[in-house]
Amino acid sequence: MRTLMAAVLIFMAAVSVFADENNSNYFTGDGGKGLTLAVLEPSGKGLSEAERYLLPLVQGSITDDFNKYSAMTIIDRQNLDKILAEQTQSMSGNYSEEEYLRIGELANARYILSGTITKTASTYVLEVSVSDAETGVRKASYPPRPVTSLALENLSAVKEASADLLAQLGVLLTEKGKQELLAAANTASINAETALSKALTAQKNGTVVEALSYYYQAVSYDPLLAEAASTAERAVHEYIQR
Repeated sequence: MRTLMAAVLIFMAAVSVFADENNSNYFTGDGGKGLTLAVLEPSGKGLSEAERYLLPLVQGSITDDFNKYSAMTIIDRQNLDKILAEQTQSMSGNYSEEEYLRIGELANARYILSGTITKTASTYVLEVSVSDAETGVRKASYPPRPVTSLALENLSAVKEASADLLAQLGVLLTEKGKQELLAAANTASINAETALSKALTAQKNGTVVEALSYYYQAVSYDPLLAEAASTAERAVHEYIQR
């Protein structure tokens, strides 16, 4: 265990984040500048325990897409999770309009993005929407669509949902933006995001050693995956303090 923690911390110390790419090349107009969005983890229906990592995986992918392909301010997932854990424990997870108002107020977000992944006998169904936290009015909707497990795992179905929602919210992507958003993600990136999602799920379930192992894998696949490094550091400190 000590060896694992040391390895994770060494990786974290080596992580550097570079934000030198101008995302204005990906859209025309203001790209939604001035809007603040909180991306909630989708709810899962009919998923096995082993499949629940798909929920933070979809959340993370959409968060990254909106960060990169718009000028909106996206609430950091770690801060959002902390807010929800500390102040919204009474909420159901299948949020009502009243709960959207509360989340928006707590996170200082005008828009709330939520969704559902449902497993049926033969496939999965993905549904995502964006609501105005002040009025409860739905501003964009990606209606329920059947998707394969592969399309969820390689994020292609999620990218299509992101592109659709961005368009409905008035973010006009350039050809470069459209092509890059909908392009197949590279294997290393998918592996890193998958490992991170499994780490977050394991940590939520209280299995810290398993979580640290997945965090180590995530940073191994992508040393610049800052969320994996920072969340792993917090997990290590929490474990040591027990």
